Amino acid sequence: MLMKSLLTLRSTFSRQSQSLSRRYFSQVAASQTPTSSDNLTQQSSDFEMHHKNHRFVLDEPKFYEDEFIVTNDSELTFMRTPFYEISKLSQVKEEELEDFFQELSVKSTYMTEVTNQLKSDPNHKDLKAYTRYGDVFVDQDDVDEKRSKFLLQAPRGEPYRRISPSELFKVQKPSNQMDILRKEKAYIAEKFFGPFELKESNLRTLFIDQKAVFANEDFESQEYLDWKSKVLEVIPNLNHDILVQFALHLAYDAKLNDKEIWMAIEDASYPALHHFTNLQVAQLQWAVQELKPKHVSPRLQTLLDKRALETIENTNDHMELIDIMQGFRKKFSHDMYMKIRKNLADRKDRYFPVEKSTHKQRIENIVNTFYTLASNRPKSYGTYEVVASQEVDELIAVYEQDFLDHIKELDTDHLTRAATALYLFKTPNYENIFWRIETQANNLIDKLEPSQMVSILRSFARSQDNISCAKDKTFYNFEAKLLKNLDNLSERELSHVAYAYGVRNVGNPELHKALEARINKSVENFDYQSLFNVIYYLLFRENGSKELWNKIMQTTLKNPDILPLIFYRPFKISSLYLKGRFPDIVKDELFIDYEHKFFYPERLFTALRQEKYFQLYKENLSFKGFLNAKCFLYPIPFATEASLFTLHFMFKEQKIAINFHLKVRCPRESQKPNEMQKLGAKMLKYHGWEILDLPESEFNSWTYHERLNNINGWIKEAKQRQVKKGIMDAVPKQYV
Repeated sequence: MLMKSLLTLRSTFSRQSQSLSRRYFSQVAASQTPTSSDNLTQQSSDFEMHHKNHRFVLDEPKFYEDEFIVTNDSELTFMRTPFYEISKLSQVKEEELEDFFQELSVKSTYMTEVTNQLKSDPNHKDLKAYTRYGDVFVDQDDVDEKRSKFLLQAPRGEPYRRISPSELFKVQKPSNQMDILRKEKAYIAEKFFGPFELKESNLRTLFIDQKAVFANEDFESQEYLDWKSKVLEVIPNLNHDILVQFALHLAYDAKLNDKEIWMAIEDASYPALHHFTNLQVAQLQWAVQELKPKHVSPRLQTLLDKRALETIENTNDHMELIDIMQGFRKKFSHDMYMKIRKNLADRKDRYFPVEKSTHKQRIENIVNTFYTLASNRPKSYGTYEVVASQEVDELIAVYEQDFLDHIKELDTDHLTRAATALYLFKTPNYENIFWRIETQANNLIDKLEPSQMVSILRSFARSQDNISCAKDKTFYNFEAKLLKNLDNLSERELSHVAYAYGVRNVGNPELHKALEARINKSVENFDYQSLFNVIYYLLFRENGSKELWNKIMQTTLKNPDILPLIFYRPFKISSLYLKGRFPDIVKDELFIDYEHKFFYPERLFTALRQEKYFQLYKENLSFKGFLNAKCFLYPIPFATEASLFTLHFMFKEQKIAINFHLKVRCPRESQKPNEMQKLGAKMLKYHGWEILDLPESEFNSWTYHERLNNINGWIKEAKQRQVKKGIMDAVPKQYV
């Protein structure tokens, strides 16, 4: 009986350990005045210890022998944690069990009293911050149910669920996504973006005249089951042309994901597969991959992949390549991409023969092919990004002269695609092609539609590995037309305009005033990508409107989807900025909830030290040598601060840094850093940092003595400012 009680007590402590210890340290420990600095250390140690995996440490006494907890007994301020005794349970002899149980019972009483004290205290920020993880109170009584539900209300108390990796990379699409694609890819719109007409009379009757049967989504009704049986009778009798059109209509127009119907389509496609054209293979693949969950078997996927690879290997028609790239977008394997890239480089004259088309037609075909490849190619992550960039550069090099010679012949549609393709390829080279695009854009400025202007500005602002390109004058040339049409832009387009003008720090005050007014008006309709752009814009301009930031946070919290990892960085920076700009915001419930929205992407987010930039350019080594040998300064090179910003030459303890911006990493026209490169200095100044953004062009314009005087002088002034802030001591420490 005694052993059973011990095991029950052990189980109870194991379940309650983390939530209880965190709550009373957020509340009880804060209310008691520690007697010494050692007590603070003990509290901190206990707080951190209970973050560990209890299942692992529970049987290890060494983890608890120096652990003490605060009690609510005035005579016994501290006591050794009960986990020390629990961890020794396996070592206790039978004759010692009674004393062992008595000691645990006493400690259990103290912990129960602490729990009761927590129940009676009013809720506050710290208590809510910990209950939002989905904790429930220890020994929860019925009388506490109402209060518990209030404290555990989503998102505070909603338990963090297990998610799939795909949710962290899901990009939300606007409601008019298909309309956008039809416009951007007009050359294949009828093939892939519908609407898809049903030519077979029985299908038209079932899906057009009787649409209400499946539109109400009552899939268990007898009416729907009877309707489905008729559909299943029709499918085996369809020829291969109508079968593919039916699959497209089912996926994109009817949006009906009935397993039996899709399995019937798959079964009907096998005998007809050898009759399919290359376009129909791509269309069937495009259809079966749209709805989730997918109900077709891997066998069909394998056969379609095989046909696609055969087409890539044997075709001399660039349109067949375009069809394959678009149709297999959602299953575009690396092998398929590499074959297409290699063939485009090796078979240029076969895909785009000079003698069979005019120069204008030929460059338009090249642009359409490049745009399709850039918008559908597999995304590269990790170390392979460098290799992928090299592969793209090799391909563009083959067509570079064609772009340079004939971009002047492009109309507005193809010019927009050319700019977007180069931006999507993420190449840091070929700025000469962007110059031609910029010139033609200025020539066609009166013919460009507002949406096309947005796409071109977006490409300029994010091109060259985010260095950006084009002259400031081009941005000002676009400004008047954008101002007239600002209210007609979609939320996504508005955010792209804001980012483009923000990162380049261009635009007249009237434009920025209009942008902020429209953002304030439309912020509730923003998705994550729009918020990504707008938050960056507000950070670039150091916007201090707390009302607008509150709207940003509310919109983020209302979005039910997981915050994607690819869009996470500006949200994380905004948290850092708001804490520095509005110190009291850390007590704001809205801000606390806003930060908890970061839970999932924060697990995988990493700001890597950029050694490749330090080692790649000898100018960095030369500047470091100048600081060491001439200025007698010994900073840490290229270190990451706040898991966000890479500071080029950092003095960590003094919170002083120099960012040395190389000419090759700056916009060519100004040879000065853009707003994205200066963002670290802007944000960290609110947290006590002194950071000098020094362009290489400015450093090179100084004489030797000016370099010494300017750098040493700035360091001296920065130290004086840090002394006033209390970050540095006025008198350096003396070491004997």
